[in-house]
Amino acid sequence: MLTLIYQSNHPRVYAVRQKPGTDVFRPRSSEHPEDESIPGLLILRTEGRMTFASAPHARLRLAALVDASKARVIILECSAIPDFEYTALRALIEAEEKLREHGVALWLTALNPEALRVVKRSPLGRFWVESACSSTFATPWLPMKGEATFRRSVSTA
Repeated sequence: MLTLIYQSNHPRVYAVRQKPGTDVFRPRSSEHPEDESIPGLLILRTEGRMTFASAPHARLRLAALVDASKARVIILECSAIPDFEYTALRALIEAEEKLREHGVALWLTALNPEALRVVKRSPLGRFWVESACSSTFATPWLPMKGEATFRRSVSTA
């Protein structure tokens, strides 16, 4: 029981990079130093429902990865996030505002239907571009208005 509580409050958070010559994106690791990334772009992934209990750990881990990257565009790949609870959504909104103040764009992609509904009803919804978003990661990225179109077909396979 304690393991389940710990795991739900400490979601995995990691950066992903592309396996050369493929559409496969996998966690960054020393086992695959040949994996590719695009300068100025950081793709992050976290897993599990974002709640008041999991948000602090996820926020700290995401901030550490963002700070270390010096990226100008952060893509948060959300396919493994079924939902955002209010406190976690507030933390995401505050993070987006802080990043924007520092000239860094936050893009959300591969949102599940419930998470998408919650995000669209929040202040982040004002940035949402319906025609450019999708529920899969294998489509062009650009869920936020005002950003240059960034088209690259990818997959989490």
